[in-house]
Amino acid sequence: MREHRHTGLLSTLESPGDDTLSWLTYAARTMLPGVDYVSISIARSEGDLTTVGSTDPLAVRADELQYELKEGPCFDASSGAPCAHTDEVESDSRWTLYGPAAGRLGIRAQAALRLRRAGATIGSLNLYSTRSGSLDDDVMARARTLATQAADALAYSPFEPLTVALS
Repeated sequence: MREHRHTGLLSTLESPGDDTLSWLTYAARTMLPGVDYVSISIARSEGDLTTVGSTDPLAVRADELQYELKEGPCFDASSGAPCAHTDEVESDSRWTLYGPAAGRLGIRAQAALRLRRAGATIGSLNLYSTRSGSLDDDVMARARTLATQAADALAYSPFEPLTVALS
């Protein structure tokens, strides 16, 4: 870490971004009732997503399944949908491959919120729950605020997401 005239948070943000993104995922899991696991996905190159922050290996595995299958809430939000949300992912007709796979992981409800910077999609904040119907309107409203903060934090991280939406 380089010397900086500021202390506290600013000096922390100059260290590897894992700490900042881990804090954001932890805060989302702690502050959002019904959320069991959280991750952040970013677009690294055309059609390529990666997980850069997570509260649990299960969230990383669910993210990776969506990247492999090219479907699921995380993939949709990273592709430009403002929010992809389902109360029962296993039976959701939008994700016929991913839904059953998520169910086998124990995921019941899921949401992904698009992360934007400079007017473009850069990734998603991904919320996972082991209980159906647990991501209600109040949880989703609070999650939108956290998604804005996550997008801002990515500007200070060493990760360089593309500022283009995936197709």
